[in-house]
Amino acid sequence: MKEIDVFIEKLDAEQTKIAKQLRALILDNFPELEEIYSWKMPVYTHKGNKIVYLQSSKPGINLGFNEGANIHEPKELFQGGGKSMRHIKVLSLKDIDETYFKKLLGLAIKNAD
Repeated sequence: MKEIDVFIEKLDAEQTKIAKQLRALILDNFPELEEIYSWKMPVYTHKGNKIVYLQSSKPGINLGFNEGANIHEPKELFQGGGKSMRHIKVLSLKDIDETYFKKLLGLAIKNAD
């Protein structure tokens, strides 16, 4: 079993559902991203650049963007005040706005090129 599968299976039931849905959204729509296990969580890279990650955060999952500070995010879902990283707290499956998240992921990949 891959480290990422172990990470997901150790989450509580709701976090597992969220993580699986976000993982599928990323892998199904962005085949150019490579899934790795780094920082003790799933991380998705493009041409060696870390783009996005899934972080356990009670009670949900943070969808984190390594260069989120450089992405225009009009719905103001981003949280975090660091130099570059931002995240979206996903507390339930209904919080996953696939169309919007795909747009943000596309911008994150484009910004990394």
